[in-house]
Amino acid sequence: MILQILRANLSLLGYGTHDLRVRPFNVVISDAVIVEDYLQIIFIDGSVLSVYNPCLFEGVTFSDLKGRTLKEIREDKSTHLISLVLDRGTLRVNVYPDVWTESEAMVLYGPGHSIVIWS
Repeated sequence: MILQILRANLSLLGYGTHDLRVRPFNVVISDAVIVEDYLQIIFIDGSVLSVYNPCLFEGVTFSDLKGRTLKEIREDKSTHLISLVLDRGTLRVNVYPDVWTESEAMVLYGPGHSIVIWS
């Protein structure tokens, strides 16, 4: 279901899909902030990605996010992970059902009021 929502909505944002991997094309992060208890990543095209579930930084730190390029978003249902693959490093979001803190794991608000929800 998540993949169907992504395929339906990512074309509105100018992104493409390939099999189970979603590939944004070189979206640069302009800022990253902690809002109360979740992470918000702002992109130069005006898109905002809110990450509500626990996440792990690999090869990058929170303070390094600004200026990084999001290369692709990968979903791995077998490991319950969504990987935000950057030009340097990866942010892994845990989507195991027992760790959810909100009704959705992540929400991408794109330009033109399009929304992609990982739930």
